[in-house]
Amino acid sequence: MKKSILLGLFFALGFTGNANAELVYQQGAEIFAQDFENGLGENETMTGKFSLFENVSGDTVMGHKTSYGDVNNDNYSITLDLTGWSNILISYNAGGITESSYDYFKFSVKSQQMGTVVKYNSSGSIAGTNYSFDLSQFSGQLVTLTWNFTSDYGGYRPGIYVDDVSIVGDGFVENNPNPSIPGGGDGSLAVPVTLPLLGFMGLGLLGFARRRQAVSC
Repeated sequence: MKKSILLGLFFALGFTGNANAELVYQQGAEIFAQDFENGLGENETMTGKFSLFENVSGDTVMGHKTSYGDVNNDNYSITLDLTGWSNILISYNAGGITESSYDYFKFSVKSQQMGTVVKYNSSGSIAGTNYSFDLSQFSGQLVTLTWNFTSDYGGYRPGIYVDDVSIVGDGFVENNPNPSIPGGGDGSLAVPVTLPLLGFMGLGLLGFARRRQAVSC
């Protein structure tokens, strides 16, 4: 019984985490960012003819690497939990050329409460610029953001690209004024120096309890 209590004390004190961290309310905080330079995250999916590739400037983008052909249905999606966020804004760069009035490039947001809301729908020439949309109506909801491209027969146009997706909002984020052990230098270990020491104290107490048990009458 004593051993279990002491082991619990050891883990509780030695591995609690970063006692210096606190939550602070921040306006315009980053919720999600993707420049595609390091591939996709676990909450992202890409299907159809979409792929990641380097453009003529050497930047990695998402979209059609080569001209698309017949009957495309290509998707890039992000799933996000917007619980606790308000004043949510998404921005991204996009551009390309599609077959006007036959092939369509859409950006939509879907949630259980709101259904699917189309924020952008275009055909033909897609202006290579930055697009931004207010997503505040999805505050507090689990959402799926989707960039979709569809084509019929005989398309054969260069296609589209998406890059530099950024989603910001107002909400609580972790503030860590002292992330590293004193003298650590690179700030890579976000654990206060007192916690490991307490962990070793826990080991000492455990050893002391064992010795007492061995000599008890």
